[in-house]
Amino acid sequence: MSDRLRQSNNAINLTCSTTKKLKFFGGEATQVIAAPVRAQKNIMEPHILLAQLRSLLEREPDLEQYSPTSKDHMTWLAQGHALVSRWNTLEAISFQSASDFLSMSSTRQMNIGKIFGASSKNKNQVKTNR
Repeated sequence: MSDRLRQSNNAINLTCSTTKKLKFFGGEATQVIAAPVRAQKNIMEPHILLAQLRSLLEREPDLEQYSPTSKDHMTWLAQGHALVSRWNTLEAISFQSASDFLSMSSTRQMNIGKIFGASSKNKNQVKTNR
């Protein structure tokens, strides 16, 4: 089974295809079945996004003691990235980049600042757009 995903505006276009073996007298054939699926993107209301960001910031683990094997750190960073990406794709890229380099102790402070910069910009922007 294979899937192709293409995004456009507020919709996600997904084409699913699978192969099916057909047996018939004297041989065998393969049939490819493809079905397009169209679904709306999951749009989050600004006030819900703001509430979830506030909740996330209240649960912030100590990133000074960051460990790439810590479930708490990984979960928090993943949730933060998911929320920031719903607000702004470029800020989400910055958030992800800073998260990726948290394990380097020489740049950890700078990366923590970038993570919270993206989160606080998001919080302020959502507040003013409401």
